[in-house]
Amino acid sequence: MMINQNSNRILVGAIEGGGTKFNCVTGYGNGDIVAKQTFPTTSPEETLARVANFFQVGGSIYNSIKALGIAQFGPLETDRAAKKYGRVLTTVKAGWSDFDILGFFSKILDVPIALQTDVNGAAIGEYFLGAAQGNDNFVYVTVGTGIGGGVFINGKLLNDKKHPEIGHMLVQHDLQKDNFPGCCPFHGNCLEGLASGTAIRLRWIL
Repeated sequence: MMINQNSNRILVGAIEGGGTKFNCVTGYGNGDIVAKQTFPTTSPEETLARVANFFQVGGSIYNSIKALGIAQFGPLETDRAAKKYGRVLTTVKAGWSDFDILGFFSKILDVPIALQTDVNGAAIGEYFLGAAQGNDNFVYVTVGTGIGGGVFINGKLLNDKKHPEIGHMLVQHDLQKDNFPGCCPFHGNCLEGLASGTAIRLRWIL
């Protein structure tokens, strides 16, 4: 764990919950980090017990966090009016389907919580602090366990009712030139099924 003392501003927490690992941070709005730690993504119970301990003990050594932001792998219900708002929807990640990620943290941390998909969280970060500063129209694409994208149009996140699942777009696939059938359990040879980190590993049996 990395520690950097600074107690003069409002301390907030952030979680980037990916299919491979969870990154946990406490820090300030200008990007200064107080504490950070990474945990492998296993079962919800095991993973989130470690995350909870970080924020309740390790991440709050100098002060208590005043708010929490969660950027969580999906599919994720982000429509506040939906009955399953804050839940992970049907996913290939064992044990995570229908898990109430927002409810879990609401019970253990009495602070305001903002929730987004992991790629939307990354896109927001790039818009305010990173490579997309000054650009109101862009697409952030990530290739990892799966493939996902966050889209900004006219300075606003494209996320009205449902997150656009860029990784599940169907693409032209010439099976005579590439006989890999794809590994997406829902669509087979969609973009994620053909070119994600999981697909690359299966192609070469790494």
